[in-house]
Amino acid sequence: GIRSKLPSFLFELIHFAAGGTTDMGPTVAPYMEKEKAIVDAVELLRTAIDEGVQQQAVQKSPHFVLLSKKYYHDRFKKLLVGALVTWFMDKFTVDLEVATNYILAEDLEAQRQATASMGNEMKFLNLGRDWIQSTLPFILTKIDRVSFGLLPEKMKSAKGVPASRRLCAVPFVGKDVPSDAS
Repeated sequence: GIRSKLPSFLFELIHFAAGGTTDMGPTVAPYMEKEKAIVDAVELLRTAIDEGVQQQAVQKSPHFVLLSKKYYHDRFKKLLVGALVTWFMDKFTVDLEVATNYILAEDLEAQRQATASMGNEMKFLNLGRDWIQSTLPFILTKIDRVSFGLLPEKMKSAKGVPASRRLCAVPFVGKDVPSDAS
């Protein structure tokens, strides 16, 4: 259902925009052909990611990592909400402006009044709001510090590398997020 596809949709958008893959994932791919708003959001995300790399607000290696939550809230959030609400509109009837304002709102009381007539859709708007406002930026700041793999060919032939090391998948440490003090 929508509850399980919502995170996939958001992560596929970001992963594709960051250049992590040349193929869209199964949750986003059907919309890339028919929804211009989602295609535009991907292009704008790609630009925001490239600018974020230059400003050291995001990194793309070893994978996409958000280094500045302020940058996320200033540059990514609105783009993701536009794509998310467009995706929601395919699932159920929702007003684009009301849904966008609700998810982005800081003052929820005014938005609750505007969305009072909505029924079941509110569950999904609340879920989308939680993901956009807090869950997604939290997850994107996490870095996978260890990846696994075999030794590169040139290291396999180096002197002193035991046979057990050449054939075994072992952890290779990736880049880490620099500390605030540095």
